[in-house]
Amino acid sequence: MRLLLALVFVLGLALQVLGQIPSIASSVSAAASPSQTGSTTETYPQPMPPVNLDNICKGHIINICPEWEEPQGFKFGVYRLYYTAQGSPTVDVIRTSQLSLQITDLAPQTLYDVWVQGQDKNGVWSANSSIVTMTTDPADPKYDPTRDIQGFSCSKTTNPSNNRNAALCSWTAALDTVRQINYKVRCSSANTEPTLVRRRVYGANAATATSAFFAINRNDATCVFKARFYYTRRPTARHSFTLTF
Repeated sequence: MRLLLALVFVLGLALQVLGQIPSIASSVSAAASPSQTGSTTETYPQPMPPVNLDNICKGHIINICPEWEEPQGFKFGVYRLYYTAQGSPTVDVIRTSQLSLQITDLAPQTLYDVWVQGQDKNGVWSANSSIVTMTTDPADPKYDPTRDIQGFSCSKTTNPSNNRNAALCSWTAALDTVRQINYKVRCSSANTEPTLVRRRVYGANAATATSAFFAINRNDATCVFKARFYYTRRPTARHSFTLTF
């Protein structure tokens, strides 16, 4: 009996050596958890994309401010934000660890498509978030010269009350409302002391004015006609024209 048991024990050892019986060490190795640094033999699931992407600085002329949130149950350490002007072949990418950005020096009155990705601790990038269109505002009308009055000029004419020299200054109405006009006319000559005329126009008369008449009553003078236009929502504008009588 002892001899039979010894033979069975020796046979079992021989089979284990030949690999026909799994060892305890190999079975433990197969059940080990994946490496947190990532490996070529382990596949990690793709995380959900960031959510609630929005522009938090609406109303800017050259800026957009994308902001987003992490999806529930996911934690990202790095993000890639993509943006492109609609119709442009160029896509710009910004890498950040923040949940919001301010993108500056963009084109005014332009639509930008924006989306974002997040990278988890395993180095896996999420799918793209939903694309959100963000808009920059038109150029500030306060500094738009096309909104000012156009074509300010003066021409010689005659004063109907005495048939002496006069001038008529005219212009094209402004796109913005004019609330006040200040005129200053200075005439000078070699033989006569300079004369200065000042005049102001307010309210509705200023808003609808497209011309101004000035009695000069001098025959040999050079006159400089200056007009300063005050607008409701933009800086004042100065215009000048010179005539020689």
